Amino acid sequence: MLTSCFIPFNEHNPYQPELAAKLADCRFLVKKRRMVGGLLRDVLRGGEQVDIVHLHWLPSLHSGFRGAMQVRLFMARLRCLLLLRKKIVWTVHNLYSHESSNQEREKWLVREVLKVASKVIVHTASSRRLLVEEFGECAEGQLKVIPHGNYIGVYPNEVTQDNARSQLNLPQSSRILLFFGHIRPYKGVSQLIAAFREIDDPNAILVIAGKPLNESMAEEIRSLAVEDPRIVLFLKMIPDEEAQIFLNAADVVVFPYQQILTSGALILAMSFGKACLAPRLGAIAETVDENQGGILYDAAEEIGLETALRKALNEEADVSAMGAYNLEAAAQWGWAGIAEQTAHAYHEALAD
Repeated sequence: MLTSCFIPFNEHNPYQPELAAKLADCRFLVKKRRMVGGLLRDVLRGGEQVDIVHLHWLPSLHSGFRGAMQVRLFMARLRCLLLLRKKIVWTVHNLYSHESSNQEREKWLVREVLKVASKVIVHTASSRRLLVEEFGECAEGQLKVIPHGNYIGVYPNEVTQDNARSQLNLPQSSRILLFFGHIRPYKGVSQLIAAFREIDDPNAILVIAGKPLNESMAEEIRSLAVEDPRIVLFLKMIPDEEAQIFLNAADVVVFPYQQILTSGALILAMSFGKACLAPRLGAIAETVDENQGGILYDAAEEIGLETALRKALNEEADVSAMGAYNLEAAAQWGWAGIAEQTAHAYHEALAD
């Protein structure tokens, strides 16, 4: 059996465990490391057999001299693994970190990783185009488009909408919009609250559920929402087993992102059969069918988000049909097929 090592491995994100489990069926054993340095040390000691080094997220960079040394050390370790005949594969979940302090340094790192990677996996054709536009044409066959897997059956999904709303003390008859997930500046939650408050609809409820990046952001959200009783806040980490309560309580899941390449949260909402409201950014327009699966808007328009919210709250918007369409679409992105495509990319890398 051949071996791949996921770096860094995040057990709290189902993406990697689901992919790893199905890669085993393709005769690839997946090992897990937090950093490249730890893997290199074990390989040099002769205690670790690895064929593929599979990068998922590049390191978050420090500022100043420390960050400069960090990127050079990271690349030096990668090149050592390459000299030891290990193949490098990179899945591009994000081109740059969302709170980047030095994008030029990150660009340098991406260019260097592209030089050593035998295969670069992106989730959509639009992500492929963006990578090429930003960094130029890659080597023939280096880029592989492999979809992001769905989360159908990964999270518990048994509670009914009525029961979910009862547990959250939400009105049964309201149209409920939900923002779900970690709250960070690029996700546009403050802008979502501002746009929602422009809409005078007593039947509308906006639920925001997730842990803010820091207390300053939490306080900003509380201050924006305090005067509107239609905005319900759950500013905390939501355990996986409770995700179904929030998602099943909602009619529409909202993604007011300011920037994005690929969104696992979007796939999660579709896996729960929910209508989605999001900007036409990154891979979103390629993932959500604007005519049948959700409501998309131009993020550059001043009232684009507000207009989209009004459409979602309109009684004529058949959000149930949108959700059913999204569930059917998400079902096509099963992990077994994605693992097969990944294993094929691995074999091509090994054959180089």
